[in-house]
Amino acid sequence: MADAAAKQKEEKKKRAAAARDNTKILAAGAEVQRDEASKALLREFMHSKKLTSTLATFDAEQPRGELTIQSRALVAQILAAEEWAKANKASAAPLRTLLEVVCSHRLQKTEAQKELTTSNPSEALDDSDDEGYLASALRSRVERRDVLREEIEKKREELEKTAKKVETLTAKRDKKEKAFKKASKGSKKKDKDAKEKGGNTSDDGGGAKKKKKKK
Repeated sequence: MADAAAKQKEEKKKRAAAARDNTKILAAGAEVQRDEASKALLREFMHSKKLTSTLATFDAEQPRGELTIQSRALVAQILAAEEWAKANKASAAPLRTLLEVVCSHRLQKTEAQKELTTSNPSEALDDSDDEGYLASALRSRVERRDVLREEIEKKREELEKTAKKVETLTAKRDKKEKAFKKASKGSKKKDKDAKEKGGNTSDDGGGAKKKKKKK
């Protein structure tokens, strides 16, 4: 119990110290925030990649001080990348460092810019407006999707019409074939009957001649 209470005290002290450090860095100028945020990104990346000797050299050349940022959340806050970090955390395969998150976001934005300008050059994305670019990219994709759906629907209707035509033609062909077969059977029967009648007549004539001879 005593150990647990001691740990809680220690954690509170750390949080309080971190809050003071956050206040200091947030109160500093933009240049200081930029430099410290850049260092924090590099440190996190090198630590993630287990570049221990590189990180040690970096710390030796860029010693940590009272304004050194220890919190990833603070870096995200300074860079206005909190939403990106949240989205990354909720993704199926989250990136391990904030530097990668920032780079990934910028690359996705560039790709969306290319797609949008290629499909609709009149709609250029404002690089300074993330929400605007996302809305424009989404709107463009939705429009392209709707166009594709319309084309698919037209193709489907054309295929249905073609299938109906084929079905009608097939039915007509089958009907003609049946009529032809029926007519062919009737013709064969007539020929057979005619041959049988002809044979009977010939037999009768031969019998009459024999009778005459007998007389």
